[in-house]
Amino acid sequence: MHILIIPGTFDTRQDWNKVINNLEKYQHRVTYFTYEPPTTDDVVELTDQVQNFLVEKTMLVGSDIGGRICIQLLARKNPYVSGALLLSTPSLAYRSYFSRFLGLVNFFLLPIRLFLPYKLKKIIADKILHLRYRNRKYFLYQKNIQSEQETLLPTIKVFVRLVWGERKCRVPLLVGRRMHSVLKKSDLVVVDSAQEPLNVHSPEIIGNYIHEMTELY
Repeated sequence: MHILIIPGTFDTRQDWNKVINNLEKYQHRVTYFTYEPPTTDDVVELTDQVQNFLVEKTMLVGSDIGGRICIQLLARKNPYVSGALLLSTPSLAYRSYFSRFLGLVNFFLLPIRLFLPYKLKKIIADKILHLRYRNRKYFLYQKNIQSEQETLLPTIKVFVRLVWGERKCRVPLLVGRRMHSVLKKSDLVVVDSAQEPLNVHSPEIIGNYIHEMTELY
């Protein structure tokens, strides 16, 4: 089967080599999608690019931002997509103490914000993000995952396997549990004692999970 890997923002091809080698031993044809990280939360253009690779039965594998791209693609119900395995995908927002604090600030500033132009509100929001994420890469990453995909998840018809590691999660496991509860056909796997990113620290396990899904679907 054709397997299309859409990596995370900070992943490299080397991070996935062991997984790819594992899959090629099973005679799967693997495509590793390379892209420029998005600068906003809109991944439609990247989704359009990925769709060009769907010319035969394909299993999607997405990690982190790559998982968000997969969800956009799955919601389009492409007939060539047989299923997906998503690693630590920030599809739904995690309400950290910082985001809760921002929510309170937004609430108390509501009367003022009603009279502000949209562009000015975006500038203010970016300034607040910069206070916490001074590194440009991580600042852009946070912009990438600001929007939730809660309206897309219930529309997905194919089976989706959500995989998290138990240690050093890139995305809180709570997000995976919420996604699992919304997706109609899914399971949630937590790899015991495994450190994320799993494609680096547990490539054999991930390769085997993907191969197992190709045999089922």
